[in-house]
Amino acid sequence: MEIAAQLKYLTTQKKIYQLSKHYPVGLMVYNNADFCGTPWELSIRSFRKLHGHEEHSTIRDYLNSFLSFLNSTYNITSIAKREAKLKEIFRRYLKLNYDDLSQKHFMLLYLNQMKKHLILSIKD
Repeated sequence: MEIAAQLKYLTTQKKIYQLSKHYPVGLMVYNNADFCGTPWELSIRSFRKLHGHEEHSTIRDYLNSFLSFLNSTYNITSIAKREAKLKEIFRRYLKLNYDDLSQKHFMLLYLNQMKKHLILSIKD
């Protein structure tokens, strides 16, 4: 029982990871968040190993550097994990926006039908 309590605690704590080896810049991760199935800790460590010596003038520059790293580093996550994550995001988007999308789709269909009727009316 004690081990389960420790595991639960470890997955719900806030964690701060350094982006730089030499400058006080880091990222905080809450819970057991991941990037396409890969724990953020691994992605951040990989970034720090390759780019931790770099100095940037602003936090935004550090962010842009980290995001570029994530976009260009395909060996951190497999293609299958990235595709699964994209499908999950797409499903969530559709679920959250289904009613709105349905109404817009209906309106587009209706407008297209009206357009066809108008064209036919003009031809007659």
